[in-house]
Amino acid sequence: MSDVLAILVKGQWKPGIGDPTILGWVTTIGYFIASGLCGAYAIYERRTSDRGPRVFWWSLTVFMLLLGFNKQLDIQVLVLQIARQMSEEQGWFAERDVVRKWIILSFAFIGLVLMVWLGWTGRRVWLRYILAVAGIALLIFFVLIRASGNRLMILGYRPGRFPMYDILEVGGVVCVIVSALIELRRCRKKAM
Repeated sequence: MSDVLAILVKGQWKPGIGDPTILGWVTTIGYFIASGLCGAYAIYERRTSDRGPRVFWWSLTVFMLLLGFNKQLDIQVLVLQIARQMSEEQGWFAERDVVRKWIILSFAFIGLVLMVWLGWTGRRVWLRYILAVAGIALLIFFVLIRASGNRLMILGYRPGRFPMYDILEVGGVVCVIVSALIELRRCRKKAM
């Protein structure tokens, strides 16, 4: 039974439950609810001629779905294990912190590019979706902190310590859920 509840068993990644706590499960369910609501609104936006909101909400649907699966499967643990094995085999294990730094900076850059792209595609309506954009920003910040392995320091404070993780992650999910609910409610009012 302990193998089911542990992603890293004897130093090896195994599929299982990554965060078996109540908060972990609530957050995972929140990701899937957010993905479903974003998808529902994206389907509604299909009826409009403006492509920007559709791209934004479909992208958000996929983003939340992937984060939901990763919340329990901890795919990043598998990636880190593979990277560790590669570094030992290829002889750059001693420089792993430099490599980690560049990987984190690359992810930050990709996240920034995605945010700019989503902002550009939805430029005519992004203020209307500011709550969803805030949720995305919180989740990207959360992912960067997790990827840094708690080595990130902001003004002398490690934001990875409790409750910062939970505030960023749950706050981001809640922002996306509320934003999608607001938009779906507007749709319902228009239909009446």
